[in-house]
Amino acid sequence: MPDNFLTSFVHSFFTANQCAVNELEQGVFQVQLTEELDKALMNRPFYWQYMTSMGKKGIPMELTLITEPQKRKQKGEWIQYGTRRLRQMEHYLQEQAQYTVLYQSIHTTKKVMLQPWLVINYQLTFTGKHRKEKILSFGLNLINGMMTMNMMELLDDMSLQQTISNQCYTVSPLITMPSGMLRIEKQVVLFLEQQDDTWAEESIELLQEEVTILEHFYQDAQDENEKKNEIDSVTERLTPTIQHKVISGALVYLKDGMFM
Repeated sequence: MPDNFLTSFVHSFFTANQCAVNELEQGVFQVQLTEELDKALMNRPFYWQYMTSMGKKGIPMELTLITEPQKRKQKGEWIQYGTRRLRQMEHYLQEQAQYTVLYQSIHTTKKVMLQPWLVINYQLTFTGKHRKEKILSFGLNLINGMMTMNMMELLDDMSLQQTISNQCYTVSPLITMPSGMLRIEKQVVLFLEQQDDTWAEESIELLQEEVTILEHFYQDAQDENEKKNEIDSVTERLTPTIQHKVISGALVYLKDGMFM
């Protein structure tokens, strides 16, 4: 099954960074990088140094990106949670553009009120017997408290810009940013509580098995430190853990009633 959020995230990442994006077919994108993103993602420092030394304008690369599993054999670069390219994109967001303010683009001759939405994207990392990652996107209306868990998918169909449109005006939040963050954090915890914990049980079972094997292997050994180090290492590797972090966020002003 296609991951709609991942597709929306990839599309939004490049369009928000002024890259030309052409969807060749569902889940397959052709992206013309900007110079800035080429330098950040493509690991071509010598190329850019050479072009600068020659006084020439470099040519950013073009990528074909695939987000749908059934199309991963096609010509292009397969992107999925945990892949190097997605990690690069997440790192770029964290370092360069973690938070921003955006406005819905509206063409109108009448006054239009825009309400503030706090948009937070989280990365969840599950480690244990296996490692997997998931991205969650929340949107919280800071006026009425309405919350949605698929905000990036909803925003992907909208035209957003960094300046407010003519005839539009904003209203101040009734819910503070810290309070909004706490509300979203509670939803992350609720989401995790509802997940199947079979993966954690399997990790603990495998950990116990490997510790038993190590205890048997080192039962006649004289070096207790080596035994302890081996057990500590396998314990650290297999103990089930969940980490979550904010990878990007925004204050987005939208017309009232967008998601009713």
